[in-house]
Amino acid sequence: FGEKTWHKSNLKKLIERDHTILLSTVTVSEILTGSYLRKDFQKALVTAKQIMGQFLWVDLDGSIAEKTGQYMAYLITEGRIIEYPDTAIAATFKVSGADYLLTLNKSHFESLPDLKGKVFTPKEFLLRFSSMFGADKKLSKWKKSEDRARFR
Repeated sequence: FGEKTWHKSNLKKLIERDHTILLSTVTVSEILTGSYLRKDFQKALVTAKQIMGQFLWVDLDGSIAEKTGQYMAYLITEGRIIEYPDTAIAATFKVSGADYLLTLNKSHFESLPDLKGKVFTPKEFLLRFSSMFGADKKLSKWKKSEDRARFR
């Protein structure tokens, strides 16, 4: 049972249980860029759009632009520069009132004090909030193997 399959399975469970999953249009553009860069870009685009179509897309509007500016100014004064897209994604998260921000680049988002404790990698999120998915043997097996790997 591969990790990607496991993530897809639990993502599907979240959707089926009426959890709303938001996706910043900034993230959409990042994913589409990656799709266009592939040799099989036409197939990659179809797949990406099918997956992203399951989510509620949040446009970068005036409120999010203002919050992005606030975050950028804060980061500059603190000497912690992060990429503009990540700052805009953080602002989208904050303005939309979402509960959790999932990312593979956690360190960028944790630079913002009002996001502390709300930013998780997909793996961390799934392990921490496993009750949202229903306890399953694969999760506890995965967690045990993660603990073993961490303490070697």
